[in-house]
Amino acid sequence: MPISEENFLNLPNKFIDARLQCDGDILVSAKIERGRQERPLWHRMERLKPDEMLIWVDRFDSACPIASEWALAQALEDSMGLILPERMQFVRTMLCELNRLVWLTTYLGRMTATLGQKTLSQQVFILREHVFVMQEELTGGRILPQALRLGGCRREFAMGDEQKTRRFLENWKTFWKQWLDLVTDDPLLESRLKNLLAIPSGMIESLGWWGIVGKASSVCYDSRKHRPHGAYPHLNFTIPRRDRGDAGSRFEVVIEEVELTLSLLDQLLQTIPKSDGSIKAGPASGSQGPELKPGFYFGCSESAKGPVIAAVEINNDGHVTTLRLFATGQRVWPCIDPLFHSIRAEDFQVAFTSLGVDSEEAEI
Repeated sequence: MPISEENFLNLPNKFIDARLQCDGDILVSAKIERGRQERPLWHRMERLKPDEMLIWVDRFDSACPIASEWALAQALEDSMGLILPERMQFVRTMLCELNRLVWLTTYLGRMTATLGQKTLSQQVFILREHVFVMQEELTGGRILPQALRLGGCRREFAMGDEQKTRRFLENWKTFWKQWLDLVTDDPLLESRLKNLLAIPSGMIESLGWWGIVGKASSVCYDSRKHRPHGAYPHLNFTIPRRDRGDAGSRFEVVIEEVELTLSLLDQLLQTIPKSDGSIKAGPASGSQGPELKPGFYFGCSESAKGPVIAAVEINNDGHVTTLRLFATGQRVWPCIDPLFHSIRAEDFQVAFTSLGVDSEEAEI
């Protein structure tokens, strides 16, 4: 018999706060409590100067802040007619890919913790810590890097930063391989994740549910390929893809995304143009300066969770009247709760964590 309304099973933990109704050990319904859905970020940002907007936009998604900065920077720079030097495009791409490792290792740490593998979780969080340290050395910011400025970056790579990044990658890849050897072909892990919360590609397409969930269900939209920007057109890579759409596929896609980022960083370091001593970008030919021109402008960057799209409206006085960023989390939250119907209650936390959504950071 279903348990009564007053006997809902509450499952608060470090990552999830949910109320589940069960029939035996099968879920009948799930209600996941969402956190700070309403934040006055947009109204505050619309009153700031353009360069200040790039500093504040990190708060849109503190797990993938550089992708948020880059999407907004593209829209504002388009309105100003700014053309970035090629080296600066490479630097931005490197910083975004490095920042991608933060979310990917966070995902893997949460998944292994939820599966009860505390040692694996601690080890991958140590890998994340190394990324934080490297990010801070390159940008000055550990959690909120505030890396970009209009027309470039707040910091150019200092002398020795490229060599330092190469050493970081070599050491990181060594420890990553050691961690990966412990999870690859683990029969217990595979049995927990296989066929768990499989999401059909039709649902993915109807929601535009990009990122790891889409790629695990054979819908592998990725703005690095489909809306090329930065140095991505100069790089050779293939987007990870799986067809099953289950938790196991999502876990595998994240691992492949880590491998992809490491490969892209290697390529970027091998091909980055030499520094000319300047981090500034000039206005387009015929422009009188970096003034915001009236109209609607868009930018798109790929975060580890999927594309971040920025939209900016500028009035005839050259002021930003509307500024918004859009991400997958804003579309999919209303559809998440029913997904857990008919799965076993003991699998709920693993299934939820495998989606890579965060009830505190899903949307503004």
